[in-house]
Amino acid sequence: MRKKIKKYCIGPDYTILEAMKVISGGGIRGAFVVDKNLRLVGIVSDGDIRRAILRGKNLNTKIKYVMNPDPIFLLEEKKVDLIKLMVEKDILILPVVDKNGILKDFHYLPELITKNKVKKKKEKVLVIGGAGYVGSILVDILKSKGHDVRVLDILLYGEGSIKKLKRKYPTLEFIKGDIRNIEDIMKGLQGVKIIVHLGEIVGDPACNINPNYTIEINYIATRTLAEIAKESGVEKFIYISSCSVYGFGEKTFNEQSECNPLSLYAKCKLESERALKELQNNSFITVILRLATVFGISLRPRFDLIVNLLTAQAVKDKKIKIFGGEQWRPFIHVRDAAKAITTIIEYPHKDIGGEIFNVGADNLNYKIKHIGEIIKKTLPDTKVEILDEITDERSYKVSFKKIKEYFNFTPDFDLQRGIKEIVEFVKKNKIDYRKKEYSNYLNLVEKIEV
Repeated sequence: MRKKIKKYCIGPDYTILEAMKVISGGGIRGAFVVDKNLRLVGIVSDGDIRRAILRGKNLNTKIKYVMNPDPIFLLEEKKVDLIKLMVEKDILILPVVDKNGILKDFHYLPELITKNKVKKKKEKVLVIGGAGYVGSILVDILKSKGHDVRVLDILLYGEGSIKKLKRKYPTLEFIKGDIRNIEDIMKGLQGVKIIVHLGEIVGDPACNINPNYTIEINYIATRTLAEIAKESGVEKFIYISSCSVYGFGEKTFNEQSECNPLSLYAKCKLESERALKELQNNSFITVILRLATVFGISLRPRFDLIVNLLTAQAVKDKKIKIFGGEQWRPFIHVRDAAKAITTIIEYPHKDIGGEIFNVGADNLNYKIKHIGEIIKKTLPDTKVEILDEITDERSYKVSFKKIKEYFNFTPDFDLQRGIKEIVEFVKKNKIDYRKKEYSNYLNLVEKIEV
């Protein structure tokens, strides 16, 4: 029995605002509604509160008008397969009561799964864009954990990463295909229950080469893919978006903040998010992950990303130029981005359907000039020049409280560790960061008609 069961309890006359404070402090995304004798009278989840507010309830509404008054519960002495029961009944929190209905304990599904290291049957996962920068690392992690993975990728950036993956995992399924082609989509969807969609043109310069091509890939094809997936029996669709949808602002942005996309890339991301939310229902779970600016070494290395590029320049040229420097950006290592996606894939509950999560960590928000400072600490001979000219107007600081609260997600890499990794990689492999194979823009400008 938990010693501090009362910290998870509220009375039926608590207001929504009071309940939100208890739920936030409890860490189980819900609270038990009890009478003065701790007799269970209901349960309220953060989802119940969100839905009530959307229906027009205000923060002073009493929780007895919002709660579930007839929750499933477990009698104190009864022995059951807890995880099986909770997954089948779609229960996140299961209260345990005695014969008089007094709350004695509870079970929290994510906690049970972590504690018991459950080997749940792994559904087939389709990773679209699985040969790319984030996708190749994701596939590596999923295969190492025993997932059944299929990759669908057009190989715009070459086949180097997929060859490495096939050597490591000979049974890996790979389909070379285009998500604009219905036949390729149908081939990829056979037997699939979970989709991770990474197969879009990434980055502002690459998206600006041919705007019509970008819209076709990054919005129209994504919407069509999701519609077909829903009709084909896919159960979970994970869409990889970007924190760049926030654009510019002085405040700290969270998932509820108004978006202000400044580029075609960000605008397409936001429109695709909206299309997916319209398709969301209880049998077709859509989850949107807004990644922070990614850095680090991948099976498909990139040196057109700010941390990677500046670090490579410091190694090879011993000097870097920073334009402006006061702009805020959140960052996430490529392996931590893949780790977050894996967490969503493996999460067994349906209550994240329709949710948006910023992916990163609060302590990884930096001004651009701070990157130069960290690089110089690692490579003291580097000359850092900060110019007044600003070539990128975006500036946004982001909150990652939600993903931390839902999944206890914490990145493994900080910027210092990631920069050291890049330095070692560039030196060991004698990398010329200017080569087109390391740049989305340089790769695509020769392949896409302007």
